[in-house]
Amino acid sequence: MKYPAIRNKSMCLLFIGSLLAGALPGQAVSASGNGIIIVAANTQSRFFSRYVYDPTVVYSGSHAGTALYFHNPGNPNWRLVSRISLDSIICRPALESFRKSGTWQGHLKPDGSCGADAEPVEWAVGNWLNFESSKNR
Repeated sequence: MKYPAIRNKSMCLLFIGSLLAGALPGQAVSASGNGIIIVAANTQSRFFSRYVYDPTVVYSGSHAGTALYFHNPGNPNWRLVSRISLDSIICRPALESFRKSGTWQGHLKPDGSCGADAEPVEWAVGNWLNFESSKNR
């Protein structure tokens, strides 16, 4: 799970308190002068929902949602892979990771099957890249 960037004391208290109290994304958390209170379970938490990727949400942005993008270690630029898309992946670990987190690290062959383990590449679906871009808006 990715955690949010802590920008101020209130966010820090909310974040630490929610971890200690066992709150999960989707649970509202509130801070008071004396500590942290879980307000209500199963409510949408704006604090976490802004920072945790939800694959069921379509994030708006410049990347095609089910398109695959990759970048090599040491190169921050994401490049579109036109030969395969999320729908053509047959590598089970990659497909499960894309569906859960939007990212995967490894090698994919041109037909979407798993490749060799050497020098893994970081992959992402376009929807995850749109999510990442939305955090900076």
